[in-house]
Amino acid sequence: MAITVGEIESDVLHMLQKSPGYQGIYTEEKIKMAIQDSIDYIAVEQMLGDDSWNSKIVYLPVEEGKHSTPIPGYVGMIHEVRYKVVSEYLPLLYDTHAMAAQYTRDSGYTQYPSRYRIVDNEFYFNPIPSITADDAIQLEYHGYPERILESGQQLERNFDFAMRHYIKYRAASILASMTGREVKEWTKYEEQWQYRLNQLLNRRVKTTVYVKDFDP
Repeated sequence: MAITVGEIESDVLHMLQKSPGYQGIYTEEKIKMAIQDSIDYIAVEQMLGDDSWNSKIVYLPVEEGKHSTPIPGYVGMIHEVRYKVVSEYLPLLYDTHAMAAQYTRDSGYTQYPSRYRIVDNEFYFNPIPSITADDAIQLEYHGYPERILESGQQLERNFDFAMRHYIKYRAASILASMTGREVKEWTKYEEQWQYRLNQLLNRRVKTTVYVKDFDP
């Protein structure tokens, strides 16, 4: 079952010893801001850990005669870029200085690109692809979760209960610090849950090691 923002808000208010419907220095806006801060922190941990549970796929167009395609603003980190060849998407290499074609003024056209660069927040191809489509690029990426707008909003399903506890302690600590209050016990529990969620992320991306079948 997905976790809602409202559930975490209740957790945080309980930590601050405030009842539901509380009206005071810890406004609803401030509580949501602290929760958003904590969620974004976890999202960065997921990106850096290459957590495939947080990855998404989007299809992007390539226009005829154009060198580049804009990268959407919601992309936080690129996992892999693929180009549509007939009916299959093949991975592209990120260009390096060893691949000189990308660094000439104009290298003409190619049916399908084999490499790309990122220039001015756009995928840059040189030579220009001659075969284009509205879904030419398959982009697998990591992005930040949706912005918190309301209490009934559900967190993305890759956020589990270990993350909920971490968010609770971190958000409560952020809010308490606004009034000059520091609760050392919260910091300890926050660090413990951070350690656990990092263990969880590491296990999520652990790849299977295939062993040759035993043949007596």
